[in-house]
Amino acid sequence: MWTPKHPDTLVAYFPPKPLSGVGDTFTAAFTWRSNGTDECAPSTWAGSGCVANRCDPQSAYKSVHCVGGTGGEFAPARPPRSCPRTHTLTYAHKQLAHSMPPATAPPLPPSPHVPADFRVGLFDSAGAGKAAGSGFCPETSYDAMEKCLVEKPWINYQGYHLRLFPHAGTDAKNYPTAVPCGWYKMEKTGRVPSKNFLFGDARIAEFGCFHLPGGGAPMTLSLTYARTGASEVTLTATLNGVSRTAADRDASAQPANIDTWAIQYPNYRPYTFVD
Repeated sequence: MWTPKHPDTLVAYFPPKPLSGVGDTFTAAFTWRSNGTDECAPSTWAGSGCVANRCDPQSAYKSVHCVGGTGGEFAPARPPRSCPRTHTLTYAHKQLAHSMPPATAPPLPPSPHVPADFRVGLFDSAGAGKAAGSGFCPETSYDAMEKCLVEKPWINYQGYHLRLFPHAGTDAKNYPTAVPCGWYKMEKTGRVPSKNFLFGDARIAEFGCFHLPGGGAPMTLSLTYARTGASEVTLTATLNGVSRTAADRDASAQPANIDTWAIQYPNYRPYTFVD
């Protein structure tokens, strides 16, 4: 069981699966369980989110059913933090490279410039190498973690990731300080560093979320990448009976194989566990 801290990234590797020929398809399916608390009432969860429905922004940041993001004016100051410990976890008989802040440190409140979603994706390491075991990025701020994941070997990876607030509603919408769920691509622009790192900001599509019920009941999260054209990769995420699909038709930086799974938890929300 994973009690996510801020920031936190897990990476695992497996034998490469081809994604270069039209018709190639790869699906990663795993059990997702999560639970947390809410300060915003259920009546505020629908549509464009808790803040838009008159829940106090600070309470929205403390509610797992709420969408939240880069609303800097709502974020409190960040307290100092001690140096991180590093751990190696074993999950599904695979060794995960893990950079994790101290188990004894209190959770940080949202920072002015980071989202509060999960980011999970499949990538092609493209022969660039692997994480050198746990502690590959022992950072305690999102900005430092982003800088770490734009360096080698990560800068040479290719792939996509899903951003999700798993408990937010299926009708969740974009509002000025937050984007709900969506598919994103690791671009190789050379111009915008925030799009080049492992969980870069190059958005392919945004959509509502998956509205997981409380209580932590096990669900299957599946990510499917399908080569549907010479320069087209179709991406599908399914969770709680809800599927979200988008297509990348930009041939640049498309993965030829899939051999890496990664998940990131950029910022604090009151999740009691994720498994």
